[in-house]
Order: sequence, then structure tokens, then C-alpha cells
Amino acid sequence: MMARRFTSKLIVSALLKRLATAGGTGAVLAHGDDGAGGIVAICAEKGRISSLIELAYDSDERMFWRPCTSQAIENNDKFQIYLAQRRKSDPDLWLVELDIPAAERFAADCIAET
Repeated sequence: MMARRFTSKLIVSALLKRLATAGGTGAVLAHGDDGAGGIVAICAEKGRISSLIELAYDSDERMFWRPCTSQAIENNDKFQIYLAQRRKSDPDLWLVELDIPAAERFAADCIAET
């Protein structure tokens, strides 16, 4: 059975609401296409970026998060250039920041609950 695809706007909204409820902070850094824009999450803890993940779908249309760059996120200039290039090549892309301990796990748990 194939899973139902939710709109990007709904996924981002639910993710940020769950984040706030869990005591984290988050923000939409770039608003993508409401319906089917890709979603990239900048994972951080106390303002320090730990990773960059993107929402993907498996062959059964189930959502999962995967790392989306091997770029050194410690180099802010290169990181910002990478994000700008992603947005330039895909203007429908959402960029969302998630600031909470173990942000990658938090994002994965949120998707698993859908």
C-alpha cells in the first residue's frame, strides 16, 4: 500500500509545531512551493549547526530524512554558498532550521509518526 503524500507546507508547519511543543526553536529560512517543494532541514543545537538533511521518499512513497551534503558545515561561507546554489537550482525548495538537541532524530521521529 502506498503512503499518502502530504503537501510541503503541511509537513513544514507540523514539524515546526512539534518542535515548539518539544521546547526547540525553528524557522522557515526560505519558503518553497506549498504543494510539492523539496524540504531541507538545517539541524542545530544551541545555534551550532550539526547537519543538513533533506526529506526524501522511498519506492512506496514513505518519507525519510537523508543527509544531503558532505560539505563541511563548519565553514560558514561554503555552507551558505551550498544553500544558495541549492535554492538557485530549485526555487521551490524549503529551507527550515531546527534547533533542538538531536535534531536529526527529532525530525526522523516526527516523520515516523505520520
